[in-house]
Amino acid sequence: MNCLSLTVLWPKVLWDTFKKMPPFPKLWKASILYTMVSNFYAHKPGLYWKKKSPDGLNQVPKLTRREKEILAEAAKGLTTNQMAEKLFISPHTVESHRKNLIEKFQTSNLSSAIKLAIEYGLIIE
Repeated sequence: MNCLSLTVLWPKVLWDTFKKMPPFPKLWKASILYTMVSNFYAHKPGLYWKKKSPDGLNQVPKLTRREKEILAEAAKGLTTNQMAEKLFISPHTVESHRKNLIEKFQTSNLSSAIKLAIEYGLIIE
């Protein structure tokens, strides 16, 4: 299921489910529905981008667990050797992940990728 389908269908699915529930006070129903939809979108920042964004990406890049770790450590200002030591991997592996991140974010350097990752909610400042 693509992002657009989830964006459009998820609230409807929730609402249909709530309509079938036993009668609650209307305020409770609305409050529960609002909380669930808000929580869903808060954890899925990419669902808001249905068209191509100004930075040229069609959607938020899908990152591996290790790429997310490298991104977070780079955002803290660690060098390649420091990241390698901290994550128990070789500096060459760190460089490979950095290269992949730059490609996935379609940027020319890792600092720009970090900036985009913060904007997309992939890294919390």
